Amino acid sequence: MPTEQLATTQNIIVASRFKLLRYLGGGGYGEVFLAQDLETTTSIALKLEPLSTRNTLEHENLIYTAIRGTGIPKVYLYHPRIDDYRLLAVELLGPTLEDLFNYCSREFSLKTVLMLADQLLVRMQHIHTAGYIHQDIKPENLLMGRGRKGSTLYINDFGLARRKVMASRNVRFWRGKMEKSVVGTFVYASRAAHLRHCQTYRDDMECVGYTLVEFLKGKLPWDHLDHSKHRPIGEAKQKITVEKLCEGLPDEFQRYFHHIYSLRYNEMPDYEWLRGLFRKLFARRRYEWDYVFDWTEKRFYEMRAELGWE
Repeated sequence: MPTEQLATTQNIIVASRFKLLRYLGGGGYGEVFLAQDLETTTSIALKLEPLSTRNTLEHENLIYTAIRGTGIPKVYLYHPRIDDYRLLAVELLGPTLEDLFNYCSREFSLKTVLMLADQLLVRMQHIHTAGYIHQDIKPENLLMGRGRKGSTLYINDFGLARRKVMASRNVRFWRGKMEKSVVGTFVYASRAAHLRHCQTYRDDMECVGYTLVEFLKGKLPWDHLDHSKHRPIGEAKQKITVEKLCEGLPDEFQRYFHHIYSLRYNEMPDYEWLRGLFRKLFARRRYEWDYVFDWTEKRFYEMRAELGWE
């Protein structure tokens, strides 16, 4: 059955287990639906990918299974062929940080960013220790959980992820495997990614750093450039100093980037030191670690207004 028809047809049961409820969206290779697991009555996200396209769901399933843990979407079922599709049923998550950033008028407070950074660094350590590189960290691929897990940060979309390739010598850059094109999203990709170098742990962490800076500043210095062309964005990243990139931010963000940039190809970041850096800043500002994020507070006041409590 064509995907367009799936998106509009009611009462479709897939794999004798999942009832399609609503079309959520799609991308280059497949479509995503809100569905109900009839065995558990749980709401899940069901990814369907035509057999005629590149097989990305098997790749995602293998990685999700290998790195399972807190903040990694749970896989309920992978099936290599259901009619004309491959199928991956995964945990249903909440909004992306890109959605929440827009909801908050593209500005997060330092408190919110530091609470997110703490979880994000834990997730990156978990992924890297398992031997994988994500290669596409960006706000759209970071999601919050649902219900009781609403304050838990998840990392999603491992379509570009791969196992970390170790170099025989601890060089600064390893050119043994040059990529055919830039791997990742141009705006957030690391400097090495723009040069088509084989990526490593520090490249993921560079993407994390750009994401945190954007959350605090509302934009990145190269946002005015054409997002579809990697060369000018890559050149801007090569030219900008850490001091300019982090201008107006607490010194801890400069120290974060200096640490990441100092790493050699085979070196893992000092995740605990970086977390401690941000946690000390959090304590100095006397914030309360209550998991009340900017969007939580904004929605609370909106609900008060809707109920006439003001």
